[in-house]
Amino acid sequence: MTENPAHHCAVGGLIRRFRGTSFAQYFPTATDRCIIGYAAINALPNELLLEIFDYCVYPSEEWETLVHVCRRWRPIVFSAPLRLRLRHVCTGRTPIRERLCIWPNLPIVLRVFGGFSLNDDNIFAALEHRGRIYEICMVGVSNGDLEALAEKMEASFPALTRLYLGSKTVTAAFFPESFLGGSAPNLRSLCLKNIEFLSLPNLLLSAKHLVNLSQTESVHSVKKV
Repeated sequence: MTENPAHHCAVGGLIRRFRGTSFAQYFPTATDRCIIGYAAINALPNELLLEIFDYCVYPSEEWETLVHVCRRWRPIVFSAPLRLRLRHVCTGRTPIRERLCIWPNLPIVLRVFGGFSLNDDNIFAALEHRGRIYEICMVGVSNGDLEALAEKMEASFPALTRLYLGSKTVTAAFFPESFLGGSAPNLRSLCLKNIEFLSLPNLLLSAKHLVNLSQTESVHSVKKV
């Protein structure tokens, strides 16, 4: 059978990560860990492979490298989505519709750091799956795009655990009272920068698991009359 070069690269990476650690005990007679590692990686039990994968999937999008290595690794990775913190990460340039059609129903993370427009269909395509949105982090975004985002988020996002939104302008973006449907039951971290959201106290009443809260406003922010 033809050997997969990607398999060797991935295995080599695993060996380098664990060189000098307890991983070596699985090859007590080894004189060359790399050579034996290449030959014996497929003999490792699934649980040990999961233990190794746990060190290889941070940040969370790196799991795709593992599932492309070989047929055996793919079901092992997908058998432990919580343990390996598997996520679909959408940056605005990510063809999220295609990804969601190909891969399993994993939580979705939205990350936009300036220079992107929320007019991009990829962002709104991800927001259509509000029951799977796990994290939203958008910083340095225009007021217009943030307010367009708020309009798309007037319903509840039950899986949302982290929300970080920041305007890049000196005037504040204004969010409607219906943002997040007025409820965020699983929210653990909330940071709003230069955003006017008058219904925030009501939203916080529903956030029973909130542990981090930050709200900052520009000195130039002007409230609507």
